[in-house]
Amino acid sequence: MKYFSFFILALILLIFDTNAFPSNNRWTPIPLTSAKQKQEGLAGGEGMQMVFGIAYAPSNPNVVYIVSDTSQVWKSRHFNSGRSIE
Repeated sequence: MKYFSFFILALILLIFDTNAFPSNNRWTPIPLTSAKQKQEGLAGGEGMQMVFGIAYAPSNPNVVYIVSDTSQVWKSRHFNSGRSIE
């Protein structure tokens, strides 16, 4: 049973390995800059942001709220249409 469980785990990892399904879609880091940093010509910004919460509006499933570590709440009014968040 122990070897069977290990085999199943290895099989699952192989199936979901990102190299098993090549894709041209890659994440690109986009550093954030404040208006002052941008004005002074500084590249600045953090190397990453963390999402702390994602929620759909109960009254409208096309509205999605995202909370990030930069103390901002972002709202998408057209989530299912693929448009960007505001």
